[in-house]
Amino acid sequence: MQNIHHKFKRGVCSGAAQAAGQAARRRFPFEGSFTKIPRMKLSALAPALATVLIFFSLAAADPQNLALNKPATASSQQTPDHLAAKANDGDPGTRWCASTGDVPQWWQVDLQKPCDLSGAEIRWEMNGKNYQYGIEGSTDAIHWQTLSNQSDTTSTAQTQTLSFKADGIRYVRVRIIGLPGGTWASIDEVKIFGQ
Repeated sequence: MQNIHHKFKRGVCSGAAQAAGQAARRRFPFEGSFTKIPRMKLSALAPALATVLIFFSLAAADPQNLALNKPATASSQQTPDHLAAKANDGDPGTRWCASTGDVPQWWQVDLQKPCDLSGAEIRWEMNGKNYQYGIEGSTDAIHWQTLSNQSDTTSTAQTQTLSFKADGIRYVRVRIIGLPGGTWASIDEVKIFGQ
């Protein structure tokens, strides 16, 4: 790549111009030649910019499921087929189910480190049933705060997506407090979103 040099030469000037030139040299004391650095064409940056945009688009479209395969417990469970771990194994064909039809019941996951949460998705066993519940979060599995209160929900959707914001949460609990007749607390899959 050819370098282009600009020469700065001292010439004959008027008194005022000389004074101004001397003041400028005191402020910017360099003489000689400078190498002009060619500008990088924007077209050269296009592939890298496209890669970055694709990465962030995919991240936004597919939020991270923090609960996947993390340790899970429950108030009760049906053994051996419907254990607590079946509700966050990534397989909607498996499920956790309480051992009786009584309420309240709860299912809980340990995220194994403090996380900043942005929401959750719950897929219940039955479609068209009104599950009433709440989602709680904790830093120590002792003191709990409500993340989403669905105790008065009238939704009968099998999959329910909830948005909330909570920072520094390690434990998340789904507490089932109301069920329609003939329905047990039973969850196909729980997803907890955040970072």
